[in-house]
Amino acid sequence: MQNEPQKPKSLDLSNPENLDKFLNSQSPLAEDIVTSIIQRENEDAAVERRIKETDAQVKRWKGLIQTSVMYIVGGILILFIGIASYVILTNPKAENDEKSWARTTLTSLATGVIGFLFGKQGSKDS
Repeated sequence: MQNEPQKPKSLDLSNPENLDKFLNSQSPLAEDIVTSIIQRENEDAAVERRIKETDAQVKRWKGLIQTSVMYIVGGILILFIGIASYVILTNPKAENDEKSWARTTLTSLATGVIGFLFGKQGSKDS
């Protein structure tokens, strides 16, 4: 009879002991499998890292936009109230109660803005 090529022995790799023996063997196939597993884990870790970085970047942009909108709307509101108070204060036809209200409002706005601007700076020093 001719020498027939030997069929490779099949291993039952579903058994953890056989799988462990196979992966720890010096077989080139085992080395390829281990290398492939390590590369897959590295790729998965890189993808997870990119997802976390993207999520963090989206959260930073969201916070920046929310804060900016809040300051812009607040600034417009303060500006509107300030202009309305100034118009009432300078109107010669306005009554004394209205002028008193306008003066109080302008004083409160100025105090609030100055307190906001310099209050944050002062709190860092303490």
